[in-house]
Amino acid sequence: MRAESDTLLHLLATGIFHDDGAHDRIWLSAIERLMTARSRIDGNFNEYLDSYRHYPALLALWVAGVAAIAAEREGILAELLTKPTWRPQFNDRTPRCAADALRPIWLLEPTWLNQMPRWGEGARWIYPASHVLRLDARDAVNRVLPDDAAYAEACDRLECLASYVAVDAVREPSRNAPWMGEFVLDDRTDRAGNGVATRIAGEITPDWAMLAAFGNDVARATKAADDTAEFVREHGRRW
Repeated sequence: MRAESDTLLHLLATGIFHDDGAHDRIWLSAIERLMTARSRIDGNFNEYLDSYRHYPALLALWVAGVAAIAAEREGILAELLTKPTWRPQFNDRTPRCAADALRPIWLLEPTWLNQMPRWGEGARWIYPASHVLRLDARDAVNRVLPDDAAYAEACDRLECLASYVAVDAVREPSRNAPWMGEFVLDDRTDRAGNGVATRIAGEITPDWAMLAAFGNDVARATKAADDTAEFVREHGRRW
C-alpha cells in the first residue's frame, strides 16, 4: 500500500507546500476519496485487516499535514482533519471526520506492527503506528522539509494537533483518546508530564490558525487541548 501511494504522497507534499490556497479543494478531495476505500463488507471479516484499508488515507493525511505545517499553512490542516469524513458500517453510523476516523492507535494493531519483518528480531516500539508513519512518510516530504530534526518536530506537532481535533470530535467515550504517538515520549516531556500538548495549548487565541477546526470557539479548543494534555500525563508511556 505504501508503494502504491508513493506518487500521490509526493504530489500532496509538493502541492500543499507550494499552494497559496487556490487548490485546497483538490487536496481535501484526495483524502476523502482514499477514505472511501474502506467500504461496506458483507459476511465475515477480520476487523484488524479491514482497518488497514484506511492506511493509504492515513498516510496521505500525515504527509499533507506535515507539508501544511512546514509551509505554515495550518488553516488547511484544520480542514484536512475535519472536512473529509467516513461513515462506519456498524454501531453509530454518523460520519466521522478524518482526525477521528483515521486515528492511528485504532487503525494499526501495535503487536502486528512490532512483529513486521522489517524490524528484524526484538523490536518493541512503544508507539509502533507513530513510528511506521514517520518512516513511511519521510521520503515524500524530504524535498520540502529536508532537515530530519525539523521533520520530527513537524510530526510531533501534527500528532498533537490531530489529537486535539480527535478528542473534540469523538462521540464514543471508549474512543476518547488522542493520537498517542512518539510526540509524548520522555524526550519531549518534562518531569511534571508537560510536553508538546501543553506547549501548543498556549498558542490558542482568537487568531489561531487551527481554530476553525473547533467552530472558531476558543473555549472549545482549549478544552480539547486540556483533555489531550491530561490524557498524556495520565497514560503516557503506558498506553
